[in-house]
Amino acid sequence: MNEVHRRLAALHALADTIESEQHALLSLIMATTKRRHAIAAGEIQLAIRRLRAFGEILPWLIDREPVGTVGIMFPSNATLSNPVNTIGTAYLAGNRVRARFPSGLREWGDRLQDLILTHLDGVVFERESGAEFLHGVAEDPDTKVVIVFGDDVWAVEYEERMRSTQTKFIFEGPGKDPFVVLDDADVELAAAHAVYAGYYNAGQACTSPERFYVQSGVYDKFLARVVELTRGQTVGDPQLQSTGIGPILSRRVAQRIEEQWQDALNRGAKVETGGQIETGTLQDGSAAFFVHPTVVTDVNHSMKIMQDETFGPVIAIQRVRNWEEALQLASDSPFGLTASLYGGGSDEVAELERSHGAVFHNETWLHYYGRNLHAPYGGRKRSGWVWEHVNGAFIRREGVRTNALEFSQPRSRVEV
Repeated sequence: MNEVHRRLAALHALADTIESEQHALLSLIMATTKRRHAIAAGEIQLAIRRLRAFGEILPWLIDREPVGTVGIMFPSNATLSNPVNTIGTAYLAGNRVRARFPSGLREWGDRLQDLILTHLDGVVFERESGAEFLHGVAEDPDTKVVIVFGDDVWAVEYEERMRSTQTKFIFEGPGKDPFVVLDDADVELAAAHAVYAGYYNAGQACTSPERFYVQSGVYDKFLARVVELTRGQTVGDPQLQSTGIGPILSRRVAQRIEEQWQDALNRGAKVETGGQIETGTLQDGSAAFFVHPTVVTDVNHSMKIMQDETFGPVIAIQRVRNWEEALQLASDSPFGLTASLYGGGSDEVAELERSHGAVFHNETWLHYYGRNLHAPYGGRKRSGWVWEHVNGAFIRREGVRTNALEFSQPRSRVEV
């Protein structure tokens, strides 16, 4: 067995362990991350499927070799599928890994660390602050690549350090993803997918659609169906299987959502349904903040709700006359992670791809990544970039990328 197949076998063994312990892991994820039952269970199954599908990326590693050490800093909403996918890719490429899990999820992070270290050699978890972690990996001559999931506001502060240390810096950041519905769309499908993707994990995913642009011919029908589906959502304790939408991460996020609502209302927007934020106590005695799923209309780009990341169960819908207006508005954002398009065709998809990392046509990001377990990923503008040195020049590039290639380099050729 060669080295890459030994590592592949270790990843498969990790999948087997997660599967055998999934009931205990499910309870711990729900208790520590406040994810509802279906979301936590889905995370576990996605992690298992990704681990077992790592053989799919072996062709990308032909004639390539490890870079040395890869540093990985995970976001505050990380649980299982992202960590095993990112660490697993760096590991399969032959690297050592330095990982930092968010301090707010320490109990879950400790359990994840135990799982991974049992199977994957050369992986270490570090506990210092985010700033200390990034300083350490940048100054470590063996760490050639660092990938960070987080907020671009502080990430940009590290440009000069990465430039001076010649460390490749991959950033995966926030989104304000558009969802476009044209007159030729299947409106029932579009409305169902809008609610499914928009309220997934209470809207706490960087790829959740938040800005909705609906052409006039189907606007009323789409709005009526989205409002109807929204009113059917159940908000409550994530431990209960009957709950459709659980709590959000923190008081800070709740305050941001409320500020966006108030700004929109002050500028003429209308809340069609929802618009309430409640505090409560979960079964384990911890405090929680519940944002009721909300549909906001009569919005425009002067409002924060159409410009800043919301990260909550809020669907803001703007009527548009035609595709050209929808494209202009969808592209008018400092963010460019993903976009969804219902109706239209390949030409419209291609136009959206110029300002977004990935475009999903007549399906959600959940459907797409559920099928394509190791698909390229990445954003544009404030949603994602890579800093690196190429031929002596320090460059920034954007768009989708494949971590198997980012975490490896062309194999050295030694002439005999």
